[in-house]
Amino acid sequence: MRHLLLLFVIIAAVFAIGCEEQKAKMSIADVQSAEVPSISNFNLVLDKEVYHSGEVMKINGYLESSSRIENVSVRFFGINARNSYALDNTRQINISEGKNLILFDYKAPPCNTCAGIKAGIYKINAEIVYENNTIANATADVEIQQ
Repeated sequence: MRHLLLLFVIIAAVFAIGCEEQKAKMSIADVQSAEVPSISNFNLVLDKEVYHSGEVMKINGYLESSSRIENVSVRFFGINARNSYALDNTRQINISEGKNLILFDYKAPPCNTCAGIKAGIYKINAEIVYENNTIANATADVEIQQ
């Protein structure tokens, strides 16, 4: 009889441990399948169409969000010069539910062949990253002259 009682206790303990492991697996799966926030209508708008060497560019990022998103990385990059970006800046922000505006100022690089870039049209890109997932991208063209 004692052996039967001991066997019952062991089976109950194994069952209880198995249930706790299943709960842990379920909560990990729930976190992994959590919905990625939704960003829409992400656009870059510059205050001018043509900039000259050393002029400050006012780059505005407009977007709409379906929810509040905290601790988001926003990266502005572009103006490819000599196989690297003259512009490459990342910052952390919080995004509110609804319409948002991200302001960014950047001093245009020198426009000459020795120390800067060639006059021309360049791309400025922006990406929004949340928990290592890119959730939005935007691009704008900018002309830079001497």
